Amino acid sequence: MVESTNQDDDRPVEPVDREEAETATIEKDGDSDASEADAEGLADDEHTIDEEGVLESGTDEEGASDKPIAGKPSFWKQYRLGIGFAVLAVLVVVAVSQVRWYMNWSAQIALERRDTKSAIWWIQTAKRILPNDHWKTEFLLARIFRRQNNIEQMEAHLRRAYELPGADILAIDREQTLAQAQNGQINAVGGDEMLRRLFLNHRGDAAEIANAFVHGYLRNRDYNRAQVLLNNWINGFGRLDPEAYLLRAKLYKELQRWNEAEKDLRQVLASNAKHYIAAWELGDVLRTRKQTDEALSYFELACSQDSPVKEEARVAKAHCLRLLGQIENARNILKDVLGATPGRIDASMQLAMLEMEEDNFKDAIVLLEPLVKLSPRDARLRQNYGIALRNVGRVKEAQRELAYVNQIRNALSKARNLEEQLPKEPKQQVPFRYQIGMLHMEWGAEREALMWFQSLLDIEPDHGPTRAAIEVMSQNRLVRMKKAADAQKKKVSQPPTK
Repeated sequence: MVESTNQDDDRPVEPVDREEAETATIEKDGDSDASEADAEGLADDEHTIDEEGVLESGTDEEGASDKPIAGKPSFWKQYRLGIGFAVLAVLVVVAVSQVRWYMNWSAQIALERRDTKSAIWWIQTAKRILPNDHWKTEFLLARIFRRQNNIEQMEAHLRRAYELPGADILAIDREQTLAQAQNGQINAVGGDEMLRRLFLNHRGDAAEIANAFVHGYLRNRDYNRAQVLLNNWINGFGRLDPEAYLLRAKLYKELQRWNEAEKDLRQVLASNAKHYIAAWELGDVLRTRKQTDEALSYFELACSQDSPVKEEARVAKAHCLRLLGQIENARNILKDVLGATPGRIDASMQLAMLEMEEDNFKDAIVLLEPLVKLSPRDARLRQNYGIALRNVGRVKEAQRELAYVNQIRNALSKARNLEEQLPKEPKQQVPFRYQIGMLHMEWGAEREALMWFQSLLDIEPDHGPTRAAIEVMSQNRLVRMKKAADAQKKKVSQPPTK
């Protein structure tokens, strides 16, 4: 039994049973109007609400009250919540890290299979769904651009990779070395010694190293070193690598070793029946060897919708059909190709040759005349143009064309002879490479001339005559571009004919 007093009334209070008191308290808690006893209870607990509605705890004379504050979790509850959030954050970081690793790994595996399309998909997906960039993602993008010989984009992504946390500096530096080697700057990166050092510490990139150096050797027309490296690649770590066989087949084609080229290309297609580039190359070898029916089947394979050489294969297919007497089928294919890409040289020349076989020499001249202006040193174009002129009675023009064709062929024959005489010692190759470059510059393709000049500069960077020749080619190219732009502007400004 409890007794209580009231400050406003000195009369004794009737004793109240504890069970009844607890019942009364529960009923008051549900009531919206607070009683005076409720107010006194708040005062006793020394909790007040300030003017802004914030619950404040009073203090006793010994210090702050240790009673729990209404509406706030206890210390241990806050501690447990903090631990839970920390664990969740760690799990999220680990999950993101694992997803990123898997996507980068998938992109790298795709690149090792030479499946650039899949590699790009994985990289783009990683950049789209994951927070922040990662050095490996940027590095793989740089490798894709290097393979495509887009050096500017490659360098941009390597710089970005270098700036990101955790970057593998050795891998980034090596990628820059491979880009130089791939473009023929073999001596600039250290030559055979650098190749040996890279192989000793290839870190899983042996095929990538071999591929870059083989491309550099082929670009420099250093066929001996290219063949040695390719043979070591195939007989060593690349016995099942179709890329090695494809590159060796291209080398054999350059050397006109048709049987060996065919064998390597069939090896590629045995490992991947949808290797469209190998199919095109094999078709080209078989066409050269007059095996037109079989060549046609491989060109048809290379015409597949997702083939990177689809248009080239369609032109080659039309050529085979023409050789097999299927003139109208060939004509339809060529017109379709030219409808999609007007002025395409290979398709225009094949159509012109088709017209000449049908004795439509005037139509052939219409097709060949603009091509000769675009490629004045193409001996095949000019020869066909001269034959067509002769057959329509323009004999003097035909004679000039055919005489010029003979000059082109004599000069390029001399270049081939010099190429066969290249000494093994690089320093001794300098005068040979310069002469070959000058012959191509005057009588052949400037692109071919530039490759010979660049290979010379890799041996002797300060060779003045070569640098002067490159400058002349650059100026000539600018002049041609300006003429083409002026002609296009004039064409656009002309009123349409009725």
